[in-house]
Amino acid sequence: MPRRITLAIDLGHHVLRAAQVRPGRPCRVVSTLFERMPDELDRSDAGAVGRTLAGAMSRAGMTAGPAVFALDRSITSFKRISLPTTDPDELPDMVRLAVERDLPIDAEEAVIDFTVLGRQDDATLVEAVAVPRREIDRIREVADAAGLTVVRIAPRCHGSLRLADS
Repeated sequence: MPRRITLAIDLGHHVLRAAQVRPGRPCRVVSTLFERMPDELDRSDAGAVGRTLAGAMSRAGMTAGPAVFALDRSITSFKRISLPTTDPDELPDMVRLAVERDLPIDAEEAVIDFTVLGRQDDATLVEAVAVPRREIDRIREVADAAGLTVVRIAPRCHGSLRLADS
């Protein structure tokens, strides 16, 4: 059984934000973090950012655990699409084809995912998101350096919803 998410991490350009929760009903926030990144930190060095995150979490009394990481919305592309199928096996390929047409980057460099919003008659409405693969890889590198397990990566607006839903 997968471990329940206990951390929400938001790596801003200048600020580290995190919340640690005790899962359950109700979900309880046990610790929060809001700390400015040091000016001398090389933000392009994922390992250095991860070590900085780990130090900040330690000072905030947070422990490592399964985490959802928030993606900056400025690097994500969203698209709401109505697809002419209700077959769940056809959806991934149909979403990919529909999203790839409008991507500002090479399709091979993108990670594409989707959520089914609803079905009606012979169509499925989905919300698709595309993110440059390098951003996903960077988050994983930061998490490794911080000693965290990445359970989910979600656009910033969706991160808190996923955490509350676990």
